[in-house]
Amino acid sequence: MSALPALIGISIHENKYYYLSWIPSESGPLVIDYGTTIIKEQDIPFDYFIDKIKEYNINPRFTIALSNQHIKYNFLESYNPLIDDWNNRNNYDKIFQSSYDSYIYNTEDGNFNIHILKSIKNNIVNQIKHKKYPLANLSIGIFSALTGVKSWYNLENFGNYIILKLSKRNILELLIIRDRQFSSYVVGQKNNDNFNITSFFGNKKYKEDISETIKSFFNNSLDLKDYEKIFYYSIGGNKNDANLFSSFNSDKFILINPFKRLNLDDNCNPKLSEINLSSYAELGNAFGGIDV
Repeated sequence: MSALPALIGISIHENKYYYLSWIPSESGPLVIDYGTTIIKEQDIPFDYFIDKIKEYNINPRFTIALSNQHIKYNFLESYNPLIDDWNNRNNYDKIFQSSYDSYIYNTEDGNFNIHILKSIKNNIVNQIKHKKYPLANLSIGIFSALTGVKSWYNLENFGNYIILKLSKRNILELLIIRDRQFSSYVVGQKNNDNFNITSFFGNKKYKEDISETIKSFFNNSLDLKDYEKIFYYSIGGNKNDANLFSSFNSDKFILINPFKRLNLDDNCNPKLSEINLSSYAELGNAFGGIDV
């Protein structure tokens, strides 16, 4: 009997791995295992995740979503080819280029750049090659959650929406989608009912608008402007904030719960609260391009 194709998704957040394994079924991906485990060493324990589902005869591929710990971002507004080329030369010296692999995404307003530390990426790739496991893709936290939202929800009628992550120390991350395209990546910190942006990557003309929109969440004015949906999830975020979001009498706020959108094996029934299940949102890259 040939082995089943399977996919094991791993997302890394601070000191934990969140993982989820699925196999194909007639009704779509079938989740056969999920959970968390503490990070104990630099190498990812790939064999551990396979051993947990060894009762299935599988042929696994892996997807991995990295945390921000080894990532840098920047946004260069576009002016004309000569200025853009000058900006690139002055932002990335030889030492930086030798230390990071850079991925450039063209937007209407400029270039959004994601830089992954080469030593981390190469370590993962080398582990995978040594184990002879295929690596389906490598993504990053909230961007993987965006991939999941695109797979798990029908966005056909929504051009402007926000992906929002609640995490420890009142840190919020946001991806802003405008006209169905990436617009901004924002990191900020909530202080009582106020919200201060600490990092902003995108067209600055939207910065104040985004700041005021987020502040409105916490003072209950809910000035959503032209955003049609707010997809949110929490990984160790403030419980009061999560409860506040769930209390809003608005269908614009959607808690990302992958388990509501997937088929589950009989032995794999979630027993966690919905807000804790939302912590698996960053496994979205394990479902990219799959109709679920």
